[in-house]
Amino acid sequence: MNIKKRLQALAGRGKEEHVTLILIPGKTAYPINLGFPSKYVKWSAAALIGFLLSVMILTYVYLSSQGEIRQVRALQEGVRQQQQEIEHLNREIRDFENQRAVIEQKQNEIKQMMGLKPPSGDRVETTSRGGQGGWDRAYDPEAAGEGELDLPDLNRLQTDLDRMEKELEDLQTRVRGAEKYYLALPNLFPAEGSITSGFGWRRSPFGGSGQAFHDGIDIANQPGTDILAAADGKVIYSGWMSVYGRTVMIDHGYGFTTKYGHNSRLLVKEGQEVRKGDVIALMGTTGLSTGPHLHFSVYCYGTPQDPLIYLPQQP
Repeated sequence: MNIKKRLQALAGRGKEEHVTLILIPGKTAYPINLGFPSKYVKWSAAALIGFLLSVMILTYVYLSSQGEIRQVRALQEGVRQQQQEIEHLNREIRDFENQRAVIEQKQNEIKQMMGLKPPSGDRVETTSRGGQGGWDRAYDPEAAGEGELDLPDLNRLQTDLDRMEKELEDLQTRVRGAEKYYLALPNLFPAEGSITSGFGWRRSPFGGSGQAFHDGIDIANQPGTDILAAADGKVIYSGWMSVYGRTVMIDHGYGFTTKYGHNSRLLVKEGQEVRKGDVIALMGTTGLSTGPHLHFSVYCYGTPQDPLIYLPQQP
C-alpha cells in the first residue's frame, strides 16, 4: 500500500501544471480552451511588472529632466536680461562720461577766462622745513574725515550732471560779462609748497609768549621756487621791505592788492603790468624768516583778508 502511494506521488511530480484560458467568441460558437504552462504565466507577469516599472521610471526621469530644462532656460533668460541691462547701463555711463567731458571743457573755458593755469601734473613738490616769517600762530589745518562715498543711482547722476551743466552755463554768462573783474581776483595759488602758517593771530615763530597778527599765509618750499602773480595787475612796489625782505606788491584794481615777501630774487619792476600766472620772483628767506618760504597777503581796500577765501585750492 505504501509502495502504491509513492508511485502515484512520483507520477504526479512528473506532470507540469497548466493554466487554462477559456475564450467564448459568441453564443453559437464553441468555447476555445487555451492552455499555458504555469511557469510561462509567471514569467509573463514578471516581465509585465518589469515593463511597467521601467515605464514609470522613464516617465519620472523624463518629467524631472523637463523641469531641469525649464530651470536652465529660465536661468539663461535671466542672464540674457542681465546682459541687456548691463549693456544699457554701459551706454548710459558712456553718455555720462561724454557729458562730464563737456562740463570739464566748460570749466577749462572759465579758468581760461579768469586767467587760471591748471597745475602741471609732472612737477614734484618738495617742501622745506620751517619757512615762517613776518610779524606773526602756525597754521595746522584739521584733517578732514574721509567718509564713505555713497554712489547714487543713474537717475540721480543724470539730474546732478544736468544741474551742474546749467550752473556752468550761468557762470559762463556772468564771467563773459565781467571778465576783467575775474582776472583781477587774486585766486591763483602764488607758489607750490606747504602752508606753514595761516592768517590771523599766532604765537611768534621767533620765540616769546606774546601773540602777533599775521596778515597773510606762509607757503614753504625749496629756494628758487617760482612765485606767481595771483591776478592781473600793476606792480606798485618791488624792492626791500622791513621784515619781509625782497618784496613785490601788485595793485589788481577793484580794491585788491597782494604782497609777496621773503623772496631771494625779484623779476619785476615798479610800474610793470603783469598777468595772472606770470613769474614775478623766486622764493627765498630774506628779511625776518626762519627758512625759505613765501609770505602772501591779500588786501581789499587796504584791509587784510585771509587769502584762503580767494584761493580755490592748494596745487
